[in-house]
Amino acid sequence: MVVLAGVTACGLEFSEPVLDTPALLRVIVTLTDSAPAGEARVSGSLWPGYDADGAVRTLTDSSIRVMGRTIAPHAGLPTDTPSDIVYAESWGLDPEAPLGPVELEAPAIQGIGEPAPVFRVTPPWRLGPANLTVNVDSTLKLDLVTEILPADTIFERWRLLVEKDGRWVAELNATGPVPPRIEVPWALLSGLGTGGQVILDAYQSVITPRDRRYSVLFALSTRHTWFVTVQP
Repeated sequence: MVVLAGVTACGLEFSEPVLDTPALLRVIVTLTDSAPAGEARVSGSLWPGYDADGAVRTLTDSSIRVMGRTIAPHAGLPTDTPSDIVYAESWGLDPEAPLGPVELEAPAIQGIGEPAPVFRVTPPWRLGPANLTVNVDSTLKLDLVTEILPADTIFERWRLLVEKDGRWVAELNATGPVPPRIEVPWALLSGLGTGGQVILDAYQSVITPRDRRYSVLFALSTRHTWFVTVQP
């Protein structure tokens, strides 16, 4: 009794364990198309949640699959408390090769009560050469391969940057999918002088509905660079 009273006097409380919580996977895929080289980067984390006994759920295989590649968890810092499973990997891309849908396959989690989610998002991909020529007072036409695939929820936005010697001289922003052709008026290109770069940054994200017990946020970021020469 004395011990219990002392504990109460100190204001200490014993909380109930957290039981049977949802799982959450976050994955960001970044694609760069910068001729003559390109790159794909994957980063993300998975919190498998607590099971009905209050323990962190264990996975038979915690790897994710992105673009047909199996990505195992990245070795992180040691910790004394439960932490997210972390992913980090990169590899080269051929900027001249066509690129179709980017697919994410989540790992299966036993006891969650839902199948492992699978998402496919098609990024806008450059069609034609990366080196372009435009005449003064003319419109620059940028062609892309685009496709909209159904998903639970998708958000898209894009930004076009006109760059000269590492400085931004013009910018165009839009919400929604990237069109198959972007026409850049001369008013945005006039600051290039004899030439420069035009850069497209596109962002797409897919989120599972709130009522899912296995929630996923999948974001895809794509960057294309065109090298533009201005002719008088």
